[in-house]
This record gives sequence, C-alpha cells and structure tokens, in this order.
Amino acid sequence: MEINDALLLKLERLTRLQLSPAERTAMRQDLTKMLAMVDRLSELDLDGVEPLRHLNEAHLPPLREDVAAPPVESDQALRNAPERDGPYFKVPKVL
Repeated sequence: MEINDALLLKLERLTRLQLSPAERTAMRQDLTKMLAMVDRLSELDLDGVEPLRHLNEAHLPPLREDVAAPPVESDQALRNAPERDGPYFKVPKVL
C-alpha cells in the first residue's frame, strides 16, 4: 500500500487534523515505516502455531453460579450513599 497525498488528506479529514507540509512529510515517512513493519510479519512461518487466546497462562477461578436473588430494598441500597434525594441516589450533573 502506498501512502500518497490523497490518503494523507483523507486521514487528516477523518482525524480532524490540519498538518503542515513538514508534518505531512514526517507522517508519510512514519506510516510507510509502520506498513513495512506489518508487511514483514507476513514473512513469518506460522504453521503449527496456535492462536493466542490469553496473554498469560493463568486461568481464572470458576465463576459463581448465576442465581436469582430477591431485589434489594431501597433503604438498604441507599444506606451507604454519600448523598441522596428522597428514595434516589444524588449524583453530580453530567453534561
């Protein structure tokens, strides 16, 4: 894949960046290096290599059984709430 001006302009538009000509040149070189590195991966002989499922060999403990429980009463749920407004949790406004 070739990194050309059309592709760089499309990436600029998608990322909402405005690059200077010097930054475009640096970006083109960086992207070309990245693609070359990814291309080198295709040279690897991966026959017989199992796909990686987990980063480490540790296994998670068994999960607890999913059992329906009676609902928590409103007063019990609000017992440790830092602030409340009647039967509701009071939280800061998020805009």
